[in-house]
Amino acid sequence: MYKHMLIEKIAQELAMGKAVKQSDGYLTRCPCHNDTKLSLRLKLTAQGDLRATCEDGCKNIDIRNKLREWGAPFSDLTANDAPLVPMVRNRFYDSTLVGTYAITSSQLAAMEFVSSRYFISPFLYAKSISMVHAHPGVGKSMVVHGICSALTRENPEGLMIGPWEIINGCGVLLVDGELPMSDLKKRLSLISKGLGGEHRRNRLLIFASVDLQAKTGEPINLTMVRYREEITNHFRRHPEYRVLVLDNLTSLTDGMNENTKTAWAPINRWLLQLRNMGVATILVHHSNKSGTDRGHSSIRDNLDNIISLKRVKGASVDDVHITAIFEKGRNLLPGEGKDVELKLIKDEQGGLRLVCPQA
Repeated sequence: MYKHMLIEKIAQELAMGKAVKQSDGYLTRCPCHNDTKLSLRLKLTAQGDLRATCEDGCKNIDIRNKLREWGAPFSDLTANDAPLVPMVRNRFYDSTLVGTYAITSSQLAAMEFVSSRYFISPFLYAKSISMVHAHPGVGKSMVVHGICSALTRENPEGLMIGPWEIINGCGVLLVDGELPMSDLKKRLSLISKGLGGEHRRNRLLIFASVDLQAKTGEPINLTMVRYREEITNHFRRHPEYRVLVLDNLTSLTDGMNENTKTAWAPINRWLLQLRNMGVATILVHHSNKSGTDRGHSSIRDNLDNIISLKRVKGASVDDVHITAIFEKGRNLLPGEGKDVELKLIKDEQGGLRLVCPQA
């Protein structure tokens, strides 16, 4: 039943919800060519193998690779009604993969690696996946908006976001799931004013779900493959963009059961793909009642950094006065993971800045 449900989901996503159900499968859009007539036939055999046939003659290998990108979870796909390799069932493998790709400890010791490029010391660097979580209204979006604005300034090196120093600036893609564009404009304008200087042209790109829904009728939903592909392709085409901010996870994954590992798995694979491309990702998420991040524990597994934001005792609702607590930090050195108090202040020019009030 799980496989049938997954094939239906893939078929509908390929056809933008217009796949045609048949007695033995689905007719959907072929991802290998500009398909306007639903040329791809998907069906499961009695043995549980997936068959994929393109009526316009797309190649077997191209269909297989594309369907894997769209989430088909099989060891191999069959196409044109001729199985490539049947699904694995009680098969013993030889150790060719181990023999080919595993290395000895001596070989590892002799290897040289390029140090990861840091954007913000000590936690934001190339290929890192970080989470910032807090209860609603604490100020998590204000913190990440400050990060976005600082990274995209002209000559940002040396700027401070509270205790954290900008080491290298870069392009940032901010994917927002909640705020209207008018609110984003007002907030980013005040933060930009507090930092001083100017944004580097076209360096901060804002992809807002509310704006997209107003224009297309559909919000951003990262559970759907096409939205993940759009974001991935942006980083492929524009290497000057190196940081992705997803604010926030709940708003951007509508319909996902965040309490199950299976539901999180496609998002996790996508984040690892972005990591392999050198992209640093910040996930903004809600805290649960106990104060940890909400959802299944598997969400934490591949994260390099987890920062919890908690309102300082006595701070009012309209006062962003928080303590940043590192709950996880894979590459933090001794002393770098200390709790930090942050406060959003309004300067003499009317701009907003995050500072350390105890410094």
